[in-house]
Amino acid sequence: MTKKSCQSSVYNSGIIVGNTGQAINLREEDLTDENDENVKDSTTPTISSQSLLNDKVFVVVDMKSSDSSQTIGFLPNDNNEIVIPSPINAQFNTLVFSFRTRSNVSTLMQFDQISLNIDVDGYLALVIRDKLAQRILLNDEQKPINDGNLYTVHLQRTDNNLEAWIMKSKIFKPNKISVELSTSKLIIENFTFGPRSLFIGCLQNITFNDQLLSFKQLSLNRQQCPSSSIVLKTAEILSYNDIYIDQIISFKEYDRPLIITLDNPEEFRIFSFSFYTQDMNSIICSLADKTYEHFLTLSIYNERLLLTYDDKQRKRMKIFMNNSILINDGREHKLILKLINKDDLIFDIDGTVVTKKFSNNFRINKIYIGQLDGFIKEKLPDLDGDNFIGCIKDIMLNEKSTVKLEHIHHLARLTNICQLIKRGRKNVISYVAPEVSFSMRDRRDVIELQVQPNDEFRYCQMPIKTLSPNGVITSMYSNDDQRGLVLCLKDGKLQLKYYSPNNKTSHILYNDNQTINDGRQHHILVTRQIPDAYSQQNMHVQIDKRATQVQIPEQSPMFFDVVTIGGSYRLMPETSSQPFVGCYANVTYNRHPLLPDGALKADRYDCFYQQGAMCDRQIPCQQQNNRPLPFCGQTDCSMVCAPTSVDMGNTGLVRYFSQIGPGQNEQIEITIFTTSSNSTLYVARDGPTQVSIVLQNYYPRLIIQNGPSIYTYDFPSRVRGDQWHTLHCQKTSNTLDLTFDYETRRYTNLTGYFSLFGDRKINICGTNFYGYVQDVILVADNRRENLIQSCIRNPSLVDYDPSISWNNRAAIPERKL
Repeated sequence: MTKKSCQSSVYNSGIIVGNTGQAINLREEDLTDENDENVKDSTTPTISSQSLLNDKVFVVVDMKSSDSSQTIGFLPNDNNEIVIPSPINAQFNTLVFSFRTRSNVSTLMQFDQISLNIDVDGYLALVIRDKLAQRILLNDEQKPINDGNLYTVHLQRTDNNLEAWIMKSKIFKPNKISVELSTSKLIIENFTFGPRSLFIGCLQNITFNDQLLSFKQLSLNRQQCPSSSIVLKTAEILSYNDIYIDQIISFKEYDRPLIITLDNPEEFRIFSFSFYTQDMNSIICSLADKTYEHFLTLSIYNERLLLTYDDKQRKRMKIFMNNSILINDGREHKLILKLINKDDLIFDIDGTVVTKKFSNNFRINKIYIGQLDGFIKEKLPDLDGDNFIGCIKDIMLNEKSTVKLEHIHHLARLTNICQLIKRGRKNVISYVAPEVSFSMRDRRDVIELQVQPNDEFRYCQMPIKTLSPNGVITSMYSNDDQRGLVLCLKDGKLQLKYYSPNNKTSHILYNDNQTINDGRQHHILVTRQIPDAYSQQNMHVQIDKRATQVQIPEQSPMFFDVVTIGGSYRLMPETSSQPFVGCYANVTYNRHPLLPDGALKADRYDCFYQQGAMCDRQIPCQQQNNRPLPFCGQTDCSMVCAPTSVDMGNTGLVRYFSQIGPGQNEQIEITIFTTSSNSTLYVARDGPTQVSIVLQNYYPRLIIQNGPSIYTYDFPSRVRGDQWHTLHCQKTSNTLDLTFDYETRRYTNLTGYFSLFGDRKINICGTNFYGYVQDVILVADNRRENLIQSCIRNPSLVDYDPSISWNNRAAIPERKL
């Protein structure tokens, strides 16, 4: 039939088939028993229509077929999606089918706004638009279902809810999930099986509303599903690199950025995405060319959008969308950057447009989403800001999708609904000053430090001095993917070792040819920001003035969450059986100080770093009035208080000038060892108010005196003459917590205002105090100060009487923990 339209009626079967503009083939199904050619089945014959359009197979099927089994095969060389129209006004009640597959990241079927997907981990997931995806777990064991075995899926609508479960055996009770629908009536127009031709496997016995769907009109090849065909699709078809993301991507405070490096740089024409956020200030993304001569950043500044463009002359163009639209309202906003007429840049946010002249030829090589590109941070730190928190979707460059599965760290970030969270409060951390040096003597000195897990590794440097031939200097490790770097000494020579993701393999990236365990200071630098180059395919190792580029096996960005000093991280494979013994100074990671105050043992400040040189303090311990303080690195770094008759009326034998002032939350912590029953340990003043810590019949007390008014607050226990004790005092605006060792007593409704160190003049070892004092810690809000460490760094802060000695050799009992 060649006419543009035709209608054929088959009266004895009661079926009408219409066609417009396409050839149609009519055939009467032969339902005769193959064993008896003379007997005809009384079942109504099936007449089907089939056409190919854009790799889709459209099928009209007999909903009353009595066949006991129906199969659709999705074969590696023939897996076009199949579309089945649903009977008119057919409301969804139930759907049951079986499947076998070894695929992941594919869709079994899709109807209305509902789809059944196999996720990247091989689990079956129910996805409903504007709802969070839910995994459907097996009834008897929670494991992936892409193992080639046969599974049966059940979907059932009950009022406004859709229930789903999967079964391999009827022995176990189903593990049902339930998702609320937006309506109680679910009308299905058509079913799509194997959408987008990603699914490899077979579907069997698809039963809709208790009626088995028949697929006899398919080619015999598609009605079969041999085990040999249940395979993964070839890598070039089902590779991570070919799976683009069309879902919402969430960005939380410590999520990694999306780093997209294009295979071939593209000339910038149009860049667009939609986003949701509550940020007042943050970096959304940056775009850069291959040489970083030109780069563009998009950020949120005071609740509005700011575009910044830098060219190779470092001329900066800024476009600030200073309109009434606040973009941190949690709603969806659409941003478009578009170049028209080759030199006009359109900056469009929700239809509000700003136009600027833009004459540069900008070829984009890298897109960095969620924070500022690490290389730009190094070159222009003034552009840096907080990471973006919110959601982004539909990221398009030159009207093409750019984000693939390989760019997403943790697929749980993909969602159908944006759930916004607010940024947490920032903790202000006080770091050990760069000029402070310290030693590592044994395994107990190894320091583990948490670093920001979403900050791409760029730079780590430290001066060291050692005589050790072997030992781990530092290690960097990711608990997320088990990737790591280890910098160590082997036979006195520097070695850099790399551990690939999931500890699959280890590689020695660098072996130096010169020994550096000569007791002299050597400066070590490891960085991915190679000078005069812009590729992150290699790493740069520098020892003093000797520099080498080394190639790394994986060229993807590195992220670490733990850095160790003096040894390898405990979860890493053993890299050295010997501890590193030597001195460190000025340890920095990504250009920031690494060691917070309190991370170092007090007795490890036995190296000093002065005028660029690092030396051991070898001054003998003497109980003399030496200036400056003769800290010499013994096992105990205490003040020895032994007052004479001349000192009895002194407020304090040690007078210290604190660098921190009063705060809302103040703390004092002092560790003591004493045999005094009645004495004064600590005195400070806050105007007319005097604050002191005293011992009265071995009981420590905090005394607040303002003129004739005296207020006494008792610590919860008493001092013993054969033990170390820690006294801790914490004060807020209306509470006072006094802790003795591990027992705390709280006081409320304090009378009047006072500060624990208001005028910053601290007196230690007052009247009659005989004993040892160490670890004098002062805290005001987020500022922290260690009295003894501060004295080491700056002896001018302290004055003390001749009866005070330091770094004793006395027979002090070991401190009991």
